[in-house]
Amino acid sequence: MMTIKRNFSLFLVLMYLSALNAQAEWHITGDAVSDNSTVFVQSPNSAQEFFFTGKLTNQEFKITDGTDVYVANCGDNDPLEQLITLRKTDDADETGLRIRYVTHNEIFRITLTITRNSKQITAERLTPPKELYIHGGPFNRHDPNWMLEDAIEMERDADNPFIFYYRGEIRYNTFGDERGAIKFLLGRTWGDNYHPAGSTNVPLLQASKIRLGGADTKWEIPADGSGDGYYKITVNLLDETIRVQFGNTNINELNKNNAVSVFSDNGRICIRSADNEKLTVKIFNLEGRKIAQKKFVENIGIALPKGCYIVETVKQTNEIFLTKIIL
Repeated sequence: MMTIKRNFSLFLVLMYLSALNAQAEWHITGDAVSDNSTVFVQSPNSAQEFFFTGKLTNQEFKITDGTDVYVANCGDNDPLEQLITLRKTDDADETGLRIRYVTHNEIFRITLTITRNSKQITAERLTPPKELYIHGGPFNRHDPNWMLEDAIEMERDADNPFIFYYRGEIRYNTFGDERGAIKFLLGRTWGDNYHPAGSTNVPLLQASKIRLGGADTKWEIPADGSGDGYYKITVNLLDETIRVQFGNTNINELNKNNAVSVFSDNGRICIRSADNEKLTVKIFNLEGRKIAQKKFVENIGIALPKGCYIVETVKQTNEIFLTKIIL
């Protein structure tokens, strides 16, 4: 009977701590963070663990639950690759935590562990992959098997090295295996691939979560051609999500009223702007493979072989114009 009471009391304590943790909104505050996206996310596997993933500078920061503020208990205040015990402080001027050596665009994962008797923190530097490729039946040029040489390298985000984009046509293939299926490769290898979360194939327009490794499931477009067209696919390897936009969403077709014009001239694709602003042009073939990318002011000409291309022009306001052109 005594054992049952003791176990029941322990259960109540754990439930109480879990409830407190759930109510607290743990986040990072201080000069090391440049925006408000500093909230810790509770681990799906433990009520005692919280995670923050993002950029930090080499300035000081502190941990807060919205009521109390915490700093290193004593000694070294750099949590990189080491576990530091925290203590509550009422002194706003007290030295906070600090990761000393930070380079541009580095991403960190901060783990906060809350137990009955202590609060501890550790940090790890995340290394982004060298590249990410999209591959599958729609990109296959061989019959019937997929070949690694047909994989298309995705575009890395300029600010977050863990985010990649594919912009281009995806069409159900007329030959080969799994003609409408795709997945993502960490390099030109079959060893490290991203698949839909779960155990079955998923329609591409319903894509939401990705997983690394495991069963060789894929995302699919329909065989009837209803899913053929222009896609913008955003893959975030940090939170393991995928976002799919179908059609010319948020993209403008160029016309005579636009300040930007695109035309062909003697084997070149020419882009001209009436405004004195820096533009970015990206040129893709119809299979979505990026052929060229340039930054320019007012006008530029890019020599390319004869063929059909998609020209994406991005203004400084992030307004995107899309044009299909034949050389």
